[in-house]
Amino acid sequence: MVNYLLLSVFLFISFSGLSQCPDEDLHFNIQQDIEDFISAYPDCEEIKRNLSLNGSINDLTPLAGIKKIGGSLFLLELTDLNNLKGLENLRTINISLVANTFNSLHNFEGLEGLEKVNKISVQNRSIKNLDGLSGLDTIQNIEIVNSIDHNLKNLNGLKANFVRSMFINFELLDEEFDIKEVTDLILIGQGKLTNSYLDKLTDKVLIINTLNIDSISFELISTDTTLVSLNLWNTEVLDMEDIDSYEDLTYLTIEDNDTLINSNYLSRSKVKSLSIGGSKIIHLNNLTNPYLESLALQVNPNLYDLSELEDFKNLKDIYLRDNILLDTCNYDIVCDLIESGNAIIVGNGINCSSVDVVASQCTSSTLDLNNEQTMGIIYPNPCDDVLYIDSDFDIEALEVFTIQGNLLLRKTRNTSSIDVKELDYIGAVVLKIYSRAGVQVHKLLLY
Repeated sequence: MVNYLLLSVFLFISFSGLSQCPDEDLHFNIQQDIEDFISAYPDCEEIKRNLSLNGSINDLTPLAGIKKIGGSLFLLELTDLNNLKGLENLRTINISLVANTFNSLHNFEGLEGLEKVNKISVQNRSIKNLDGLSGLDTIQNIEIVNSIDHNLKNLNGLKANFVRSMFINFELLDEEFDIKEVTDLILIGQGKLTNSYLDKLTDKVLIINTLNIDSISFELISTDTTLVSLNLWNTEVLDMEDIDSYEDLTYLTIEDNDTLINSNYLSRSKVKSLSIGGSKIIHLNNLTNPYLESLALQVNPNLYDLSELEDFKNLKDIYLRDNILLDTCNYDIVCDLIESGNAIIVGNGINCSSVDVVASQCTSSTLDLNNEQTMGIIYPNPCDDVLYIDSDFDIEALEVFTIQGNLLLRKTRNTSSIDVKELDYIGAVVLKIYSRAGVQVHKLLLY
């Protein structure tokens, strides 16, 4: 009986010691807060929730017993702490290591024992290097965003075996880049990718995203890179000639690109999913690709011709949105995709404004336009006086748009001619001719 009581007391003391960590967020604002915590919980090894360090803390050595943080470690407005010495035994941060506030820290020295963290977020102009982050194995997310006045110039000190998603200024990539594998690399910054920033990513990256970078050339990305997805957001493409060199490139997105007019080299690529938006593309010439299975075209203000779609033999889904000049979509391949439920169409021109509108055209009887009947012949072009329209069909309406999509004229009477002087407009315009045969689109030059 005495032995049983002694064993019970021993187990009670043991489990009490193991549980001596409060189940709440901890906020240390002065050094005395740390001293009081250790005095109350001398055997605490795992902080169960978040730990915030703030204010005039100057010594973390009392926390040497901490091995795990169940939430995040927030490094806030520290005034007297230059490094994190004292946290050498910390192995795991379950959620995030966050240093987004200007403080006295210059690096992460003291975290050399850290092996696992879900996310690292650094937007702190006081950080000069990443020393202390060299023992990491796996990181789900890294977010390091510098402004002009930040002191961090590279990623020196950061080492990891695997990073799932990495969001950084491209200027931080240099010869010391020491991450063995990155799944999703998101590059931002100002300026041009004009040197070999990306050469060091060979065999490391599956996905590259760029955001607001002035320009990029495909020749700068090593062709040895196992690149599966490339997403260019608000980034000018200088050269697509080498796109066919990326054997594994499957997904390509080009958004908000003012200079992409003709993608002459895409037909040579093995891209299966292509998305183009915010560009000056006017048709799909040179886009024919036997591998393409998914096509998304959105907010392309000059796009008016999809006739090349008939050559996309393996297309399995299509997404057409807010292409304001696009008025003809009832091609056989689009009709088939609508029937199979694999088409999304919204906000384009009148006759391509929705799936229902296009579907009604697919199911209605169609006219053979390959005979001698002509929808519309216009002349002269360029024109500075009267524009004439000849058609074998009764013209129901005429519309004239600027290249930007602004309506200049709509006529439902006297549709055989247009007095262009009344438009008071000089430059390129788009003319739409509506008849029972459909809609015909012409590009004109007024002077």
